[in-house]
Amino acid sequence: MTEIADKLEPNAIEQWDRRKSVLGACIKSTRARGLVNRYLEHRAMGGRVKDFLVAENVTWLELDQHLKGKVYPLVVTSNTIAAVARLQAAEDEAFRRAVDGTEEPVYHKGAICGHVRRYSDSLLTLLLKAGDPDKYADRSKVTHQGAVLHLTVENMR
Repeated sequence: MTEIADKLEPNAIEQWDRRKSVLGACIKSTRARGLVNRYLEHRAMGGRVKDFLVAENVTWLELDQHLKGKVYPLVVTSNTIAAVARLQAAEDEAFRRAVDGTEEPVYHKGAICGHVRRYSDSLLTLLLKAGDPDKYADRSKVTHQGAVLHLTVENMR
């Protein structure tokens, strides 16, 4: 969570906790409060809205009625946390594939006879560029020396 917290705006986690603590005052119904709280946690953990609606057996309109008003800033914060968490998960997977590699089966006459470890050079290149752009970024420097001659063409026949 510290890696995720570093990418968020300052005090975003504290604001998230503080806002969640006043959730009870915003929503009167215990069922609705529980639903919204589970939704916010689901989104903060990177879950998809559609998956939540199916799991809770509610429609988007029902959920949206409970999210309006003072609860909406919590939705924005949970979506931000979810986006950063998804990015972190993608970076972790890219690192794993580039550095640790993946096992792929080797077949002989239709049967698996072993495994080979494959590494992703392109992912490693992207990780290096992202990690130290001053050292690994693509550079193409175009310079020009000398005078520039501007020609205009008039009445060519």
